[in-house]
Amino acid sequence: MTFFVMNLACFLLKIGSAPNFRPSFQFFSWQTALLGALSSAAAMFFIEETYAALAICSLVAVFLLIHYLSPPKR
Repeated sequence: MTFFVMNLACFLLKIGSAPNFRPSFQFFSWQTALLGALSSAAAMFFIEETYAALAICSLVAVFLLIHYLSPPKR
């Protein structure tokens, strides 16, 4: 789950053009981050489908809670 979240976060930061995101890994690109996230998700579902689905649902729930409950910015 950790590798999935880390790769997904790097992919979203890269395609979102976050100004403070400057990865130091020489071979980083949005394609490698997306490939890492997809392969990690596939491995999670290959090993145990129920726990992988619960982990993905909890991840989405945490993202939605942060999005809707965070204070608005000026």
